[in-house]
Amino acid sequence: MDKQKENGLMNNAINGQTTLDTPMRFERPSIITQVLFALFVLFFLWSTSSAGLSISELVSGLPNMATIGGEMIPPATDRAWPMANAILVTFQMALVGTVIGIALSIPVAILAARNASPHPIVRHVTRSVVSFFRTVPDLAWALVFAPAFLPSRWKK
Repeated sequence: MDKQKENGLMNNAINGQTTLDTPMRFERPSIITQVLFALFVLFFLWSTSSAGLSISELVSGLPNMATIGGEMIPPATDRAWPMANAILVTFQMALVGTVIGIALSIPVAILAARNASPHPIVRHVTRSVVSFFRTVPDLAWALVFAPAFLPSRWKK
């Protein structure tokens, strides 16, 4: 007996079957899955038409994309140091913000904990403040705090 038949019989024996069966067939998705997939396809097609996506415009823009790609080689290094400096400043701000956030989070966590809060009102107020800060997106906080703490960076 060849190796495939032996493997098939062994697998069937493990599953409690004694004959060499055909492999499991693809099961038809449920009607809910089919409807959701159809809705996704319709939404995708509607989105592409609303965005004005056109294959002909994409093809006609290929020469422009080649021009841009050609201008990227060799890369211009005249702005490498200012960009590296900006990346370093970004990492510095992230590090300082993380350390300050950790330092502030420890007492806030203690005040918000049920077993460590001095009073239930303090715990509820602290949890409400934490919930408020979590609901406002990070970019909105950046718009508020960046001009307040980094005015010299915005004047350049």
